[in-house]
Amino acid sequence: MTRMPTRRNMSAARDLGLVVVLVAASLLFGATGSRPAAAATQNAIQIENAKPGTSSWNDFSAIATQDAINGYGSKISVNHGDSIDLYVTTTAANFTIDIFRTGWYGGVGARLVASLGSFTGVHQAIPAPDAVTGMVAATSWTKTTTLAIPSDWVTGVYLAKLTASNGNKSFILFVVRNDGGTEPIMFQTSVTTAQAYNVWGGTSLYTNEGNKAVYPYAAATKVSFDRPFDPRDGDGAGQYFAFEYPFVRWAESQGYDLTYITNIDTHTNVNPLTNHRLFMSIGHDEYWSRGMRDNVSNAIAHGVNAAFFSANSMYWQIRLESNSAGTANRVEVGYKDSSQFNTPPGPDPMYGVNNAIVTSRWRDAPVSQPENAVIGVMYQDQVQRNYDYVVQNAGNWIYAGTGFAEGTHVPGIVGYEYDKVWSNGFSPPGLTVLSNSPVVGCCEGSGNSFSNSTLYTAPSGAQVFASGTIQWSWGLDGFTANFVNAGIQKTTANILAAFSAGTTTAPAVSLAPTGLVFGSQLVGTTSGTQSVTLTNSGNAPLTISSVAVTGANAGDYTQTNTCPLTPSTVAAGGTCQIAVKFTPGATGTRTASVTIGDDAGGSPHGVTLSGTGSPRSATAMPLISRGVPAFASSQIYPASNANDGDYSSYWNGSIPSSLSYDLSSVSVAQRGKVIVAWYNDPQTSSYDHGIVGDLAYNIPRDYTIQANAAPGGGAAPASSWVTLVTVTGNGYHSREHPVDLTGYNWIRISVTASDGSSGNTNAVLNLDVHDASLGVGDSSIFFGDSIAMDALHHEPINGTGNYSQLVSAARPGFYPAYEDGGTGGIGSLDGATHIGAWLNAFPGRYVGIALGTNDANGCGDTTAFYNNYVAMVQAVLGAGKVPIVPTIPWARTANIQSCGPAFNAKIQALYTAFPQVDRGPDLWAYYQANQSLISSDDLHPTTAGYAAYRQQWVNTMLATYYGGGGPAPAVTLTPASLAFASQVVGSTGTSQTSTLKNTGTASLTITSVGLTGANPGDFTQAN
Repeated sequence: MTRMPTRRNMSAARDLGLVVVLVAASLLFGATGSRPAAAATQNAIQIENAKPGTSSWNDFSAIATQDAINGYGSKISVNHGDSIDLYVTTTAANFTIDIFRTGWYGGVGARLVASLGSFTGVHQAIPAPDAVTGMVAATSWTKTTTLAIPSDWVTGVYLAKLTASNGNKSFILFVVRNDGGTEPIMFQTSVTTAQAYNVWGGTSLYTNEGNKAVYPYAAATKVSFDRPFDPRDGDGAGQYFAFEYPFVRWAESQGYDLTYITNIDTHTNVNPLTNHRLFMSIGHDEYWSRGMRDNVSNAIAHGVNAAFFSANSMYWQIRLESNSAGTANRVEVGYKDSSQFNTPPGPDPMYGVNNAIVTSRWRDAPVSQPENAVIGVMYQDQVQRNYDYVVQNAGNWIYAGTGFAEGTHVPGIVGYEYDKVWSNGFSPPGLTVLSNSPVVGCCEGSGNSFSNSTLYTAPSGAQVFASGTIQWSWGLDGFTANFVNAGIQKTTANILAAFSAGTTTAPAVSLAPTGLVFGSQLVGTTSGTQSVTLTNSGNAPLTISSVAVTGANAGDYTQTNTCPLTPSTVAAGGTCQIAVKFTPGATGTRTASVTIGDDAGGSPHGVTLSGTGSPRSATAMPLISRGVPAFASSQIYPASNANDGDYSSYWNGSIPSSLSYDLSSVSVAQRGKVIVAWYNDPQTSSYDHGIVGDLAYNIPRDYTIQANAAPGGGAAPASSWVTLVTVTGNGYHSREHPVDLTGYNWIRISVTASDGSSGNTNAVLNLDVHDASLGVGDSSIFFGDSIAMDALHHEPINGTGNYSQLVSAARPGFYPAYEDGGTGGIGSLDGATHIGAWLNAFPGRYVGIALGTNDANGCGDTTAFYNNYVAMVQAVLGAGKVPIVPTIPWARTANIQSCGPAFNAKIQALYTAFPQVDRGPDLWAYYQANQSLISSDDLHPTTAGYAAYRQQWVNTMLATYYGGGGPAPAVTLTPASLAFASQVVGSTGTSQTSTLKNTGTASLTITSVGLTGANPGDFTQAN
């Protein structure tokens, strides 16, 4: 069986973004505050989760070495007032032990409850397996310490974190019980299943990786709790993190009144199941003793409800035996397929003696008690991927308020083992099927099948629910997987509310999802919106006092919400939305939380936020159509001048016609993801506001991009073209299209209509194909007025070498695709009107916006100019792209001289209002320093001046994005100096502040902050 991932590493890098330096003679910081006292009506879980969590509880991944640092407890569960002995082996000189209780704790997930101190490391040998059973038991180890369980420790799943002096770490898991309690809900953790899979020491009930000279058989028939869990399983915590822990997080976040046990305690019934209203089995609960089954069946018979949020449950029967010291229930016996074989390692000693407790499958002879008689469903197979949960009987009460309809699909919930309804005569009467989810079994010969969830009412009146999937808890909390679903949360809440009958009237908060993952985002750019639904899943109005972003990188996230704040309330069953955007301030992992303060149990509630800031560097996107054979119908001029990308010669074909490239000589790796870019031949230096682009000569109006799998060589294929892109009513003079050419040797543009601007029906264009396998980050749009567009035409009408060629000359092999288009002036607001359409069709990363020369020369409305810019920048950021804004160029005209500074001041204000905006070339300073580049009209550049304009953009992009130097930090101090007024000698002045900001594109490391100079003793600083 494939080992399941059992714990995510939740550690996160934290980058320095802002440092505030305070300078004065003396300064004192202080903060006070206290958490409100818990209400008397709160249960122990609610009170416990109101305490702050400890984020360092899981800051590691254990190494696989089984004796680096590992340990076990003398008991897998312990009651209040009892004690547990801990046994540890390590190769380190020293180690510490810290005890954590797992839960919600505002999303942190665990709380430090005790630190036991430091211990001298002792390397204790891994025992050899028993020659008859294969069991590995470390009963000869020396005890490390004894932990007495305080009476005020809240019932729950606890972890003893072992931290070695050499940095290695692992866990010991145990449960703290509350025997004699009458909490309505009993949560069982399935330690016998985890122990069956545990390969510490080399053997498990599945494998033998140990000393085969001593024990030669394929798997052990007994396993011991007197040994650690393998560090590869939950860092020593077994299977707990995979399925049970997400349920714990969600249940405790909702404030349910829980008591915790292991299934060893289900076997002994030390905390009687009948003292509670609901028994829950979570996740992977495969190994059951006769005592476990009898006690659960008896509880159901006495009116205790049962919820199996699990699958593969009760599949194998086991027995529990004493260890060599006589301690009960420390050995798990499972002969399994060997139970009835008369050859070693079988048979089970009980076979033919007491067949009722033979350790075979419950459903098979000689036990012959199929598990569906209790659960309602039973196991069929494993699956090799996550399947959708498909709703059936959507009108059933468990789905009330979920929004589920008949046939609703919920992604990711079914797996990695599933149960179904069986027609074996053992199904309980009145069994209702609540889901029918198609699956493909991989390993038991089932093939195409279904997973079912079910509900039935026992003769006692107790109700029994079965999810039919191990992964139900993945729909509740996103710790292990990202399949959180509000409908699954509400379904679970409905079941718990009904099954725990008698829950007090109170509000409850349900968040879906409980975490948002934004993925990679360019530093300084803003992501799209992700949303969280907050539901009052309780039965009383919910009062929300605050919604805020908190945490290490809170400044990287913004939230807006529709949640009413006190004194308004959210009605029972009501919802509100929280929308979040991510703007990373530095590279690396960036984490925070949306924290909601409210009057429900478990407050404050939180939604974890994570994303990665990626450096603003481009990936090479070489031109792969250079020099390949070209074929055109109705060809008049050479097709793109041998496809070398210099744009000095365009294809001119009568309509309908096509231009085809044979790419078969290009490597297959470069013919996967590509950018197909066409550029029209601008015949004038003016621009047309109506089409948001230069006045073009017979631009393609209707066209398709097509591919063909025919072999290369010879003429272009006449048939079997596959259409990848269809465009009708095009108004742009250049376009880029991302396509996948995997399996194709040919690409073509087929034009069926042009705009006819030349008085005929020809189409005029240049076609390039770029390898985009590494991304399209180097692809750019340039928006601007006439000077900008004259300089940045695709055809080099002003100077030699277009933008792409100049970049390629500086960085050989690198050939960025780009588009350009005029956006008009402030009067028509063409930029704000049309930029959205450009961005929707543009796959690249960088957006240059160069406005203002005409507006400044006319001394236009600077406020309208600024508002137009704001609208464009917001659109660019909203699309997740990088806006790059230069200053307007200096010129000699009187209006530019007098009005230009006011327009550039608005651009400076834009930089301040939007730190995400990157600064383009300082064209004002450049042309002021190079006045010979201004023509005799005192406004427009000369031919050399236009070429210089283009080169300034090339220099900016090479230095910031295309240069390959990588991201770097930068320091800006505001102000850069502090001036103190006259001060009486010996007295202390009022503090002044300078803000240090990392304005670069990588994390900044500060090694020291100190006072230096002629009189450093006269000043003090704090930061």
